[in-house]
Amino acid sequence: MKNNSGGFTKKKTGEPFYVHVSLTYHPHTGEIIAATRDITGQVETEKLLKAEHRKFKDLIDSLPDAVFAVDKKGRIIAWNKETEKMTGTPADEMLGRDGQAYSIPFHGKPRPALLDLLFHDMPEIEKLYENVRREDHNIYGEIYLPNIYNGRGGHLQLKVSPLYDNKGDIIGAIEIIRDISPLKITEKKLKAELMITSTLSRLYPIMVSPKATEKIIANKILTELLKITKSSGGFITFHDKILASKGKYTNPESTPIIIGDELIGRISLEKDEGFNEFDIKVIKRFAQYLGLALHRIEYEKRLIKHQARLKILNKVLKASKTDKR
Repeated sequence: MKNNSGGFTKKKTGEPFYVHVSLTYHPHTGEIIAATRDITGQVETEKLLKAEHRKFKDLIDSLPDAVFAVDKKGRIIAWNKETEKMTGTPADEMLGRDGQAYSIPFHGKPRPALLDLLFHDMPEIEKLYENVRREDHNIYGEIYLPNIYNGRGGHLQLKVSPLYDNKGDIIGAIEIIRDISPLKITEKKLKAELMITSTLSRLYPIMVSPKATEKIIANKILTELLKITKSSGGFITFHDKILASKGKYTNPESTPIIIGDELIGRISLEKDEGFNEFDIKVIKRFAQYLGLALHRIEYEKRLIKHQARLKILNKVLKASKTDKR
């Protein structure tokens, strides 16, 4: 019978060291033979590894980005606090798991992730990410995930890199995840603003054309609004008269057309799923633009009438002078 154990003792010099003790019992002789082996180097190495692991954990926990890491077999060896916040899944539930379990909190099921592209050629997985690029041994990509932050969702920028040991051999991989939702929202707003400005600039020559009537302008505006907002239909009124009507509508939402403090008309549109923040912004901008265009035409009509009256007045004055002679 053999029994193994380890312990801590001291040499004759007083220097501490660790030993591995192996006890063997011989039933025929009743003797117990002890064999010892100095394992100080092994124990110290284990201590260093634990210390390095603690440093690694403290380091990734201090990062502002979500970070997780796996070993070469795909077992999760790190899952920092930001990853816990992002996914709502604590590290205790993830560490040591394999079988692509790292994807479950992000995608709702086990599946290959960007990290797997370091070790395997997976074109079908790469297509799931945007702006994928490779630099040195790193892979970058972006993705929108609706499940994170308790269902709030977010746009993520990812960087995956190999993990190396002291010999330079790959022992795993690490994925760094940055939430770029605010940046994406800003980009979306800028693109939307550019699109609105571009469309209005394209309509400008029609708006200022002397040949343009209220109906021509209203129909152009309505056509663009239906296209941009993907509305099913709508109409535009000016002083309670319908200038343009397109598509199908039963209960449209109305946006006022105001010049100064005066309500001069309305843009009424209908959309099955309702209007989002962008739609409302577009409709209001177009309502302002249309209001100015209609006001210009209305002012020019008044000016023409005024000029006609002046001509009549001039004729009357000339006739009056002739009679006096």
